[in-house]
Amino acid sequence: MNDFYIYYDFSKEIILQDWNIAELSTGKYLLSTQFDADAEAAILAFQLRPQDAPAYCCILAFELNGKNMRWNQNAPALYHPVAGCTRQGMEIALNPGSNSLKIELESKDSDSLKNFAVQILPALSKVEKTLPFSKELEIPDEKITETAPLSWNTDGFQPGAIRESGRPGRFGFSKGDGTLDSAMPVLGIVNKMYPSGHPKYRKAFFWNYSLLPENASFHGSFPPANTSVDGDDIQINQLSVHWKAKFGKINFACTYSLGTPGIITESDEGKIRLSNLEQTGNYQYALYAGPGHKIQIVTLDRIDLSRMSEGFLMLFGTTEFPDIPLFLVFTQKPSGVMPRYNKRNNRLKEIVFEGCSTLITATPFGIESFEPLAPGRDDFIRKAVRLCRFWNRALLAYPVSCEEYYKLDFERQTDTVIQKFTYRYFQDEWNTEPLELAPVPPVSTLAGISGQQDLTDFEFPTKFGWLRGKFGNVSSYTIPFMQTDRKFPLEDRRHPEIRKMLNQGMQEYFDFEAHFPDSMQAYPYAGALMEPYAWAGTMLNFMNDEYQEKLRSLCEERLKGACDPEKTYDYPVINFSEFMQIMPDDRKALEMYADPAMRHMKLWNWYHRTEPFTKAGYMICYLNVCLFFQGYIKTGKPEEVAALKISLIENDWGAGLTFYYMYQCALVSGNWDPIRQNWSLLQEVYAFFELMQDWACMGTGYSDNALLWCEGANYGIFTSFVNMARAIGDTQTLQRAIHSAAKQQVLRMAIIRSSQHYFYRFFGVEPWYSSRLFCEECFPNHQFLCYPSNDIFEDRCRPEGIYNMTTEGLYPEMLDSLRHLVPDDGKEIFRRYENLLKNHPERLSQGWGNVQHTCSMLIAQAMDPEVTDEQLMENISLAEKRHLFMTRWRGIHIFSRRLPEHYFKAQLLAWQTMKQHPLWLESWYDLTVIHAEWDGEKAIINIRITGKAPVLRCGFRKKPKNVLRTNRQIKVLAEKEYRQLLLFPDSDGTYDFYFD
Repeated sequence: MNDFYIYYDFSKEIILQDWNIAELSTGKYLLSTQFDADAEAAILAFQLRPQDAPAYCCILAFELNGKNMRWNQNAPALYHPVAGCTRQGMEIALNPGSNSLKIELESKDSDSLKNFAVQILPALSKVEKTLPFSKELEIPDEKITETAPLSWNTDGFQPGAIRESGRPGRFGFSKGDGTLDSAMPVLGIVNKMYPSGHPKYRKAFFWNYSLLPENASFHGSFPPANTSVDGDDIQINQLSVHWKAKFGKINFACTYSLGTPGIITESDEGKIRLSNLEQTGNYQYALYAGPGHKIQIVTLDRIDLSRMSEGFLMLFGTTEFPDIPLFLVFTQKPSGVMPRYNKRNNRLKEIVFEGCSTLITATPFGIESFEPLAPGRDDFIRKAVRLCRFWNRALLAYPVSCEEYYKLDFERQTDTVIQKFTYRYFQDEWNTEPLELAPVPPVSTLAGISGQQDLTDFEFPTKFGWLRGKFGNVSSYTIPFMQTDRKFPLEDRRHPEIRKMLNQGMQEYFDFEAHFPDSMQAYPYAGALMEPYAWAGTMLNFMNDEYQEKLRSLCEERLKGACDPEKTYDYPVINFSEFMQIMPDDRKALEMYADPAMRHMKLWNWYHRTEPFTKAGYMICYLNVCLFFQGYIKTGKPEEVAALKISLIENDWGAGLTFYYMYQCALVSGNWDPIRQNWSLLQEVYAFFELMQDWACMGTGYSDNALLWCEGANYGIFTSFVNMARAIGDTQTLQRAIHSAAKQQVLRMAIIRSSQHYFYRFFGVEPWYSSRLFCEECFPNHQFLCYPSNDIFEDRCRPEGIYNMTTEGLYPEMLDSLRHLVPDDGKEIFRRYENLLKNHPERLSQGWGNVQHTCSMLIAQAMDPEVTDEQLMENISLAEKRHLFMTRWRGIHIFSRRLPEHYFKAQLLAWQTMKQHPLWLESWYDLTVIHAEWDGEKAIINIRITGKAPVLRCGFRKKPKNVLRTNRQIKVLAEKEYRQLLLFPDSDGTYDFYFD
């Protein structure tokens, strides 16, 4: 599941070893070693760890070959990471043969020294100086056909999740941040991590450039930051960030936005310095408009901006792959342009623009990478000029916020969103007319949805899809609803073997779970209280009476406990890696939990978090296990969690599973009171998914500060929250939930389709099936967009893409919806995986990951009318034979993940028989289903009313001709938009559905 694949050859590095260590004083050490080298120059790279990590070292000074050297703490620190740590590096001169190195460092404790590591990396090679060149072209301005802007009319619409202020989106909790095609890991440095995931990119560092004043410190939340953001002025909303800091007497600020590729830099130093340019590939040429709007193409030594007639300049023509043109927009002519070079290798180091206080930078070709571009390529030059002129206008109307409204169409099952942008306008020296653009979220362009034909293509590929939209400040798009109802099959009298199979393992399952009281939860999240029984409850209809009643009672009690806002529990702090490695059976699991050495903690089900920049608050219900063994959580008390400054990960994982289990327990027990009585609490949890919703990706990231989209288990909160709101009659929340769910669904559609329809072309490879997730490249030791060649098997299949559709949730709603939302792609992904299962079993190890991939395919096939009984049974048999079939356990063998031994196979077969039924169950409120069966002619559903407003919702292929209750005709309502039958029972008993 590698989403951090780098094609650079790490074997070229020298790892320095055999250190002599001397303690100088408390916390200070002198380390010395010797090494051989055969080059005159190299890069000295030192691993950086987070400032608050348990183990951290800091270099104070170093001596190379007897010469004292100044360690530049602000040297470029975007070298490819090793051991999970980003690296800082600086060029050094070496002696041929033996070299000596002494390093003085500060360490939190002596144990931290074991994490100290230094490598010698190959230095950039010498290049020939570029011969002087100049060329003038007359390229007429291609006037943009500006379509009529949309009017801002919100009649019949409601406020959506994207607001102008008060909501952080992806930008909460920390700095740096990812943008459309790049990132700002620290204030003033722009990097692109995805070129490192290109098969042709073999450099030791991430592509990056700096806008910082000379010797400015690195402000940010993650390495390479060496200064916190506590004193900085940071203003954020879901679309943009304005980040201001002071470097000595210099006021410096950057603004970046998801609505545009541009990054605004402002400084009162009197100049702006564009540096780190050795790491952009050594630009040789510049393109700009000279006198009479004639295009000048010159080598950098011949730039003359004193007579520039338009406010842009583009750098291009690197000496090696990738050539990523860099676009600059000025508001006034610089008084001077000074390129500077590395004397050793002749590479461009920096360009200083004198008399410049505002500069907007962008890469106008987005995530596209070129082979080195020659100035004589007229086709490229003409396209570049067209794009430069377009973005020169568009960046002067800089989108800084967005508000959206939505309208649901239940008949068409669509959500129409209208959005309005606000801008910061720039008036330049040339009186260029700013051009307002109103883009739609990029992921919507990858999802394969219709209705985008009237959008203008801005020809800018982002990390999340194409940038398209409307001219003006208003745009609109329409997306499909999420499929939110699970299909619960009727028991088929013609197949009694399913009931028999399921019940064979039930008593053993109950006996195992009985060892663990409800005061203990196997995992640190609220859902763990319900997890032991919620999964089994989805097959309640096939259980014997005694098991049914037992499960109803357990689900009801566990639901009450999970909804309790003050609930605490005993958490046995497991060693996650040990459990995953051993995968204990029942006996061994009981032994491990009984071990007196196992640590126990008192935890709360619900914790409050406050986002520091906007002060927005919400509740979470999961503490990731890494927080315990890394020492971030020591007491587990609410005040400790509230005070944590680090971003917490997988909030969406915990909430997704917890809400899904709540909904299943309510269905099983028929008791919705715990949900009704604690509805405000559940809304505070769901607030995370609205406050943190990302404009570009349309969904919420997996952590306080996004990082990536998306954790597949979060699907459960969207399906369940819609049904919960419907069950308790909260119409306003229901509509908001449908809106957020629809946007989340589009994100998933885009991820599923992205690698085979979009990303492959930017990596110069064949399509692969399929992507796992979208990543925010916010700091250089995290996941990033790449071509994951090591994870792609025969037939261009990448099974991990299947895993992230649902992760541990294995939601049939999601897997079934692929047939309707992305039918060709869903079918092709599983066809390719089926080929792996049948013909390349050596590629599929027996770990949980491949079990989950296989089970996901089987669920999709069991619900697909085109898959025959023979095909499904053959694949089930293959999965069992190759130990890729889920039986007693789902994922890690903690006690809450124990299942009835034949639960999963019985569920598959029940769905398979459902293909022959005209009707099935989908949801019900204020009642419990005692039994539901198909006798070959009619559906017989026995219910018991448990509340004041009972409703039974059934999916159907064919409408019943009548419904009888003890020979009395019962009226049912057919909702064609949901393809559901609604029955409003007035009494307990059996309801018979007759069909022609």
